[in-house]
Amino acid sequence: MTDRREPPTAKSTVVAPDLAATAPSSAASVEPPRRTRARLGSQVTIVAAANAAVAGLGFLGSVLVLPRALDQHAFAAASLFLAAFQCLQEVLGRSLYWATMRLCPVAEAEQPGGGARMLASAWRLQLRFIVLGGAAILLAAALLHPVLDEHGEASRALMIALAGLAAACAVVQQFGLGTLQLRERFAAFGAWMVANSAARLCAWLLLWAAGLLDLPTALAAHLLVTAVVAFALRRRTAPAPIGQPTVALAPMAQAADRARLLGFGGRMVLATSLAAMAAQVDLFLLDARADDAATGHMRIATQFGVALELVTSAVMAALLPQAGRARTAAERRAVFRRAAACGLAIAALATASLPVVRAVLPWLLPKYAAAADLYPIVLLGVVCTALTDPLGLLFVSRDRPGRFVLLNSALLAVVVLGNLFAPGADRAVVTAWVRTAGRFVLGAGILLFLLRDLRARPEPPVPPC
Repeated sequence: MTDRREPPTAKSTVVAPDLAATAPSSAASVEPPRRTRARLGSQVTIVAAANAAVAGLGFLGSVLVLPRALDQHAFAAASLFLAAFQCLQEVLGRSLYWATMRLCPVAEAEQPGGGARMLASAWRLQLRFIVLGGAAILLAAALLHPVLDEHGEASRALMIALAGLAAACAVVQQFGLGTLQLRERFAAFGAWMVANSAARLCAWLLLWAAGLLDLPTALAAHLLVTAVVAFALRRRTAPAPIGQPTVALAPMAQAADRARLLGFGGRMVLATSLAAMAAQVDLFLLDARADDAATGHMRIATQFGVALELVTSAVMAALLPQAGRARTAAERRAVFRRAAACGLAIAALATASLPVVRAVLPWLLPKYAAAADLYPIVLLGVVCTALTDPLGLLFVSRDRPGRFVLLNSALLAVVVLGNLFAPGADRAVVTAWVRTAGRFVLGAGILLFLLRDLRARPEPPVPPC
């Protein structure tokens, strides 16, 4: 997608001061390198700490509280709910915020007030994704009801419908969090992330202590907390108080903004939906071909890698606003250097975790001691992700979201075909190797695209507004 200039609209626009501050000026000042590195380091630290807290709180809730409070059938239904909740967020357009972060600074640079106008257009488009996607989820749940609920257990179709409702609230949350990222308010970003997970865990613990925690109350608490946090965050991040006009949106400007957002964000939504499927489907395929012990070992091995992948996500969250504003070759080189340096640091940390995990895991979870043999295989994929995923942010600055669709399609194909056809008696080991192979294919694709960009003719500089 090529950025294009639009003529100023006849109606005046108003931009939020903190949003306007994120847009590049015509005479962009160069921040001192030390200050830039210090600020980036603090941003990564804040987001990494928030991700670590969210992972820890989620582990306590879904791995320690729910299995102890619920019976086997109820816990299986709750697990389905949580898995569907994660995937359906992408179906409802959670990743539209990538396009918002890229295009708001560009629109502000093209025309004063364009950033707030683009943000308002993105919110309206996000609501359309939620409504249309939610209707599709409800229809799918109704059609799948005869297949999923044939055994008379807790309704799986109802779990999917409730997960879709909770996912809609979570998408509203993510839009608010993306707005905080756009404004580089990372302290607030981390605080809201932790508050959501902490409130959900506290609700489950209070219900458990009162003897009221069962499947309906667990799901109701999850849904209620997600909805309340989403509403509160939306009020705090809206450009103006609810009920007051933020910007004057001319019809032609709205249509142009939607086209630009869909051109970028639509492909990001598809790409992240494919990635979410690739992250979950291998465990379901393993469940179908192996016993519960093999699935449990694989789950535990991957959970230790999740903590390190959250650090990678923190780096990408901190660099995403800078990547979205990068428009010149020099700015992209700066993003590349920072992403590569952070990736190397995370890869070193991941490598150092190997002896620690292999020593601690049998003591911490003796029933899952065999997972320690799977962790080195999974770790290879974690290291590859740390080294290459942050570099993919350059696709954002070049307006190439379609590359994420191609790469994640290849990842999903490797995971599905590998688990279905790769030989091996120990299916957990096969699944671990297939998971890592998919990460290597994804990393190789990112590097090939970057090499192609390096060999391409340099892009002409964008003239100042």
